[in-house]
Amino acid sequence: MIVIKKTLGFTLVELVIAISIAGVVFTGVLSAAAYLVSRSSDPLLIQQSIHVGEAYIAEIIARDFEAPSLACSNEATLLIREEYSKICHYDGLNNTSVENQVGEAVTELAAYSVLVEIAESADLGPVGEKIANTDAVLISVTVTAPDGNTLTLSVYRTNAYG
Repeated sequence: MIVIKKTLGFTLVELVIAISIAGVVFTGVLSAAAYLVSRSSDPLLIQQSIHVGEAYIAEIIARDFEAPSLACSNEATLLIREEYSKICHYDGLNNTSVENQVGEAVTELAAYSVLVEIAESADLGPVGEKIANTDAVLISVTVTAPDGNTLTLSVYRTNAYG
């Protein structure tokens, strides 16, 4: 009588092939996870940039209207930010770090920078009812995040009824 012996387990070749396949799968999964983790802070930086830009815009549009060409002297370089009383005073404001309304640096946002540009706007309004250049301005606030990406928020402010 012949006895057939069943062997349990894997051969060395099967084991090497299984380890190779597992290595390829793990490499793909880990590289995808590393990419996702490295990009996970981007939405936070974008949201923070939006909030910073909105805060600057809210501060600016609350000021008295005066277009840059209406003899708004370059008082912005003479005044501290707390004393800015007109929209045109903010033209060219360049904060290398975020500041609050009284000009104090916000340490948590020191890596962000802000540039404000005020420009007169032509051809604003329906045909035949255009608002004069001196009665409308485009306020643009550009925020640069710590990763170097920039976000520009723009808003119109008019003096058509005031």
